[in-house]
Amino acid sequence: MRFCRIAILLLSIVSPTLAKPAGLQATVCWTYVLTPAPETATINFICLIPRDQSDWQKVTDLRFSHPPVERLNDGDDALARFFFRDVKTPITLTITATVSLKSAGLLNRRPAVGLRLPDADRKSATAPETYIESDDPKVTDLARQIRDGTPAQQLI
Repeated sequence: MRFCRIAILLLSIVSPTLAKPAGLQATVCWTYVLTPAPETATINFICLIPRDQSDWQKVTDLRFSHPPVERLNDGDDALARFFFRDVKTPITLTITATVSLKSAGLLNRRPAVGLRLPDADRKSATAPETYIESDDPKVTDLARQIRDGTPAQQLI
């Protein structure tokens, strides 16, 4: 079986050029770069896509740079499947979603009070990883700013 190497670059709503709130709306963009190995004949790529959440989110617009060959539901997950043949150069796949956030959901949720992970679990869950530089001063400063905002500001 032939495989391809996949480099995934997730552009999150932290970036002000991608998250454009309009009232209770946000636009989020995910970019995947699919880089084939020389012997790769085909790429079959499946990824999560946003879906409506009855109590807090409605997807109002969903766009793909390459149309999926199939959209699937797997339990509570919405998925898109992409298929590429004779790939010789990297493919950049972009998914852009606009979502309306309902005030009955995340904006009104209270933080869990008294809920605390055991120290070993907390350290493991917050430890820096190869592609998540959680100890970078830029990341920690941004996290402090987000923590100090209102729930609506934290979402934006």
